[in-house]
Amino acid sequence: MGQDETADRSSYQRDGALSCHQNVLPEAAAEMLRARFLSAQWRDGTQEVPNHYAGGMRFESEELPAEDEIFSSAYGRNNKLESDREINALIWHYIVPMVSHETKKTFKTCMVRAYRLKEGQYFRAHRDHEAGEVSFVYYLSKNWRWDWGGLLVVIDGDSKVYLPKFNSMVVMDKTIPHVVTQVAPWAKEPRYMLAGFLK
Repeated sequence: MGQDETADRSSYQRDGALSCHQNVLPEAAAEMLRARFLSAQWRDGTQEVPNHYAGGMRFESEELPAEDEIFSSAYGRNNKLESDREINALIWHYIVPMVSHETKKTFKTCMVRAYRLKEGQYFRAHRDHEAGEVSFVYYLSKNWRWDWGGLLVVIDGDSKVYLPKFNSMVVMDKTIPHVVTQVAPWAKEPRYMLAGFLK
């Protein structure tokens, strides 16, 4: 593999049960993936789940949703991107080994979700523990601004906020509550991301 095909695997910050990586894929691969997301046809959906915050999904913190609140989300998804062989090959070649090395775990499956969040779309507070042991979110939007919304807020002791920077990735343990804030009307493009749930 030539130097221009190698991702910068050393550029990351670790903080407890999560980490943030920069330059995850080689530039050409990241640009190809972004082009695929930009040209894709997206299916908008919403989700409302009563009693989601009761039982096993209950939060201990008073600053997170109470048991009687309804979990909701609004997003665009593309199933073709999620099952695309080339995209999944990139995930297994670059991302899964990176996460395996960091967590000291071996993964056999990766459930992939391709999302586009446009104005007003969001995810309320949730954990990923039903989907996988470890999750990652890989970003494909460019030149994102703090006031465009679409921020990943991770509640792990203190809150941490992540800007969805192009070709960056956040890796989280399944137990960590997190939120994606609503995308603002003035955002110049949608928030594109690949989410993966590893087991």
